[in-house]
Amino acid sequence: MPAPKGHAPYNVNGEGGRPPVYTKEIIEKYADEFEIWLDDPENFWFKDFAILKKFNPDLFGVWEKDNLRFAGVLRQARLKQESKLFKCSLTNSYNASMVKFALNVHHNWIEKKQVVHSNDPNTPVPDWIMNTEGKSKDLVNDEPKS
Repeated sequence: MPAPKGHAPYNVNGEGGRPPVYTKEIIEKYADEFEIWLDDPENFWFKDFAILKKFNPDLFGVWEKDNLRFAGVLRQARLKQESKLFKCSLTNSYNASMVKFALNVHHNWIEKKQVVHSNDPNTPVPDWIMNTEGKSKDLVNDEPKS
C-alpha cells in the first residue's frame, strides 16, 4: 500500500510498510566484523558469529543476495569452514560421522555410488571390466548353469 498523500515513501519501492531494519551500511558493518571474526583460527562455524551478534543465522542467505560485500565474506567463511572440517576429519580430531553430516548438509557434498548393469543399453560397461570376447572378467560366471 502506498504512503498517504503528501507523505514521503516508506521504502525504496515507494510502497508503505515498515522500513528495513538492516540497511546496506549495517550489513556492511556486519561484513567487516565477520571478516575480523574469521581471522581467529578458533572461529570457523559462522552460525556462532550470528549467535554472538544476536541475529538470526537465516539472515546470512538474505544478506548474501542483497549485498556483494557480505556475499564475498560469506564465501570465504564457507571455504574456511569446509577446509577446517575436512582437515580435522583427516587427523581424526573431529568425529567423522558429524563431519560427513556437516559437509553433506552445509556444503552440498554428496556421497555418490555408481552401479553399472551389464544389460542396460544406455550405460555401457567400461572396457576394463570386459575382456576381448565380450564376457565379463571373473566378476560373474558367464558359463550357463547345468
